[in-house]
Amino acid sequence: MNKNNLYLQWINYLKKSLIHMNVSIDTIEDENIPIYYFEYYLRTLQIQKYEVYISKELIQNPLYQNYKIVIDEIIKKAQNGLDINPYLSRGIKKIAKPDAMLNDWGVLHLHLSNELENDGFMKRTKDLLFVYRDINIPHKLYFLDIFSHEDWSKQQTVKILHNNWAKMIENHKVKNLIDIQPKLNDEEIKALRKDNINSVVVLQDDLAYITLGGGLTINGTNIYASMLQIQYMKFFDKLESYLALKYSVQKEQLYLIINNQQAFVYIDLVPLVNKMLPIHILILSNIKFEGRLIK
Repeated sequence: MNKNNLYLQWINYLKKSLIHMNVSIDTIEDENIPIYYFEYYLRTLQIQKYEVYISKELIQNPLYQNYKIVIDEIIKKAQNGLDINPYLSRGIKKIAKPDAMLNDWGVLHLHLSNELENDGFMKRTKDLLFVYRDINIPHKLYFLDIFSHEDWSKQQTVKILHNNWAKMIENHKVKNLIDIQPKLNDEEIKALRKDNINSVVVLQDDLAYITLGGGLTINGTNIYASMLQIQYMKFFDKLESYLALKYSVQKEQLYLIINNQQAFVYIDLVPLVNKMLPIHILILSNIKFEGRLIK
């Protein structure tokens, strides 16, 4: 599919948005901007009211009492719709380097400090709170346990999810399983991730999970991000063809303006000089794309 005019204008909008948010895009080709824009969206937490769930393992962890004040503050902010992104890693701004644990298992990590530093992030801590978010149910957060840096491939993460919320991750269970060989250890999963290979987490002979976070592409980005890019590309292609036919204009005469997640298409043609056609686009609405021409 050829990249059409409106699609290219949309890419330019995404590029400016990333720059405005101080996200590093210097090494990213324009054609890949949508994928990395969605990568950034997936690795951040939208400001909304969350339902928060806490695992048995976290409550029972001796470190929990050490960080209870901070964890309670994070929960309070999440439930009240306040911004909890400052607890995330500064690395979220470096989108050219994908977050392998997030893309593979859907797990974010939060620093356990309430000391806000000058760059807008909380002070880095050795101990981390691992949090699962199903991108199809983004208003729910599952607090797993306290881990350390380099625990990114620790299968205990998935085991906690299963022990506490097996029904919630049912869609990621490997179906009709008899056996899987080899059964990978944590280091082997880590090695496969370095080559952007998705792996199966086997908890027992007849129980295994895969791609709880969407899965890795050959470039290490999230499969969902690629799917969203394709979905938007198709949407703008259909929209552009529809408008060009309906108003007997060239595609180059269509101009896209986006403000506050609502888009407007303008046609530059006499006697329809600057005629505005409002297009209702809920960009990144719960990770599900919606688009329609307002009549």
